[in-house]
Amino acid sequence: MAEVNLMELGIELVPKEQKQTISRLMQFYLYDFTRYLDLEVDRDGDFPAYPGLEAYWNSGNNKFAYLFTVDGHIAGFALVDRLLRNPEGQYYMTEFL
Repeated sequence: MAEVNLMELGIELVPKEQKQTISRLMQFYLYDFTRYLDLEVDRDGDFPAYPGLEAYWNSGNNKFAYLFTVDGHIAGFALVDRLLRNPEGQYYMTEFL
């Protein structure tokens, strides 16, 4: 009989005190888009800041940043916006890595 290794998956809302984690992960995300967008790193090797990222901690209950983990290790993130008065749904995943 084959052995099954189960992974522990996690998702957590990122508090303002840990927003730098999303900001750092966003660098990998932006790198992936250099194939499609004209993005270049600055002299420090950083891509431009993601526009509006700060709003995910300052908009009240309309924007959410989530961190995904696998076996306790960071695996990705999602930025989710709450849609107000939209017949297509209540939430929109703005970015996902």
